[in-house]
Amino acid sequence: MPNPDRFAPYALLLLRLVVGVAFVLHGYPKFQSLDGVAGFFGSLSVPTPGIMAPIVAVIETFGGLALIAGFTTRIAGVLLAVVMFFCTVLMKLPQLGFVAADLKPGAEFDLAFLAAALVIATVAPCVFAIDPTVKTTTRS
Repeated sequence: MPNPDRFAPYALLLLRLVVGVAFVLHGYPKFQSLDGVAGFFGSLSVPTPGIMAPIVAVIETFGGLALIAGFTTRIAGVLLAVVMFFCTVLMKLPQLGFVAADLKPGAEFDLAFLAAALVIATVAPCVFAIDPTVKTTTRS
């Protein structure tokens, strides 16, 4: 009987790639308007928005790139989970709820990315990773 777990490393690779690309797509544009991001953060009562805007941009962009490359994935996963925790719990849930009125996006996608970042932070990067600190193997 074939081992159904043999595809698990590839499922984790897919999760790592999709989540990494999503974070890069949300982080990189923040560099183009750090003042605008800081203003938005300020409107949401984020403390020190002028400092937090570039920190979030760096974590989202370079954390996403790290996931894509499979480099320091556990560290990147933790940092991205922290960003998503604060984004979700302190900003999205109180302001919008789980699903906002009229079925507009609320915190549901943020919670999904928080969960994905936590999964990535707790498992090895699996296949096609360049992380020198983790020995990766595939199961057969």
